[in-house]
Amino acid sequence: MTCSPAEAWTQCLVALKEKLFSQSYDTWIKPLVCTRFDSELVVLEAPYSFSVSWIREHYLTDIERTIRKLFNISPRVEFELLPGSSDEETRLLSSDPPVPTGPGVLDRLAATSKKPTPPRDKEPAGTETLSLVNKDYTFGSFVIGSNNEVAQSAAKTVARNPGRTPFNPLLIYGGVGLGKTHLLHAVANECALAGNAKNVIYLTSEQFVREFVTSLKENRTLQFARRYRQADVMLVDDIQFFQGKERMQEEFFHTFNTLHGQGKQIVLSSDRPPEALGGLQDRLLSRFQWGLVADIQPPDLETKIAICEMKAEATGLHLDDSAAEFIASQVKSNIRELEGIIKRLLFLVQNHDAKLTLDIVESAVRTMRLAAPETVTVKRIQEAVASRYGISVDLLTGKSRRSDVVSKRQLAMYLCKLLTTESLRAIGAAFGGRDHATVIHACERIEAALAEQRSLVLELNSISVALGVSGRIRTNVA
Repeated sequence: MTCSPAEAWTQCLVALKEKLFSQSYDTWIKPLVCTRFDSELVVLEAPYSFSVSWIREHYLTDIERTIRKLFNISPRVEFELLPGSSDEETRLLSSDPPVPTGPGVLDRLAATSKKPTPPRDKEPAGTETLSLVNKDYTFGSFVIGSNNEVAQSAAKTVARNPGRTPFNPLLIYGGVGLGKTHLLHAVANECALAGNAKNVIYLTSEQFVREFVTSLKENRTLQFARRYRQADVMLVDDIQFFQGKERMQEEFFHTFNTLHGQGKQIVLSSDRPPEALGGLQDRLLSRFQWGLVADIQPPDLETKIAICEMKAEATGLHLDDSAAEFIASQVKSNIRELEGIIKRLLFLVQNHDAKLTLDIVESAVRTMRLAAPETVTVKRIQEAVASRYGISVDLLTGKSRRSDVVSKRQLAMYLCKLLTTESLRAIGAAFGGRDHATVIHACERIEAALAEQRSLVLELNSISVALGVSGRIRTNVA
């Protein structure tokens, strides 16, 4: 080739910029530096180690096709860390104190050596914020698996360099009990430990709404705005609660703009990706995707075993490999259920002098399952909705496009999204092989209706009670 690697890659960048969404391009592709470009090999250097795996998974095909189209060659594409960022990345992502480890899988997952972070002469985070943060939720107590590694690495990176990475905002989404809140608390704790942000604010979106409403009633909106717009790091949990609250969204929009414009770090969590958040202003949804959107999926068995061993170790319990594997196999995805089992075992040990044999563990799990309400599944929701409206499950999940059937199908999809941990794709598949976009549309329609129809809120709550859960459906009118 007659041009240099940098010149050849610049041509690729021009083509990729036209092909990809601007935010995706700016976050992942633009920072890459090309050090070799020939017919056999293209070497691209990235600023962050976790971005390498993300680019491989999501953009490698686009890169390969662009090279082939522009230069009529099909080289192997490899990724490395930028010189100077390797040591920094190692420090950023490996500087926690050692994690408590058990004798089994956790030892294998946490075998990487760790070194302490040198002390920094910075002001600690505000004491008001720290009082709201769980000190046990740290990066050291968060078990990393393939289901959460991008979210964990991104959270740790912004915690060590708040406002100084491309990941602003960082939005982490996933189902209930998968670790989103843990990571937000870990960011707050890390900022306090590192002393790199004076004013760290953590709160849930529901708390934000309550305080905003109170400020309206008491004519203190200026004080409210000033408090949050002076944050160095702002962490907001469960932003889906903002849906349908127009005036509150307006306030958060201006708070977001102020913080982002000043280079302050914003970290958000949601139970679903931004494109599935109906009832939010488009300009907010757009800003939520300015930085990095990272998901947390349900953990695989090995990761659940590691989590089980860590939780047990933290309480002073010792579980052998067979007991840990059994507990992990009984928990589908929600880590809080696993924590409940560990607490039950701790109670037995402390109050009944029980020895933790596998038989005792199995008995404890069975007891909890008998005491707990029946798990809400997609199938149970389909049956409950069909029974409520006097139609068959086959009609509900079939191809009928009758408006009355479609509305009930959308309602059932919404309940599946709200009450189960199934993915949008899995929910769509259970409704006659429909795709995830159909489920997103259904949820948006129901959420919009909930903002206006009190009767629909009552109706959905009635179905929820029949399923053994209650209080999950609330009107979105602020």
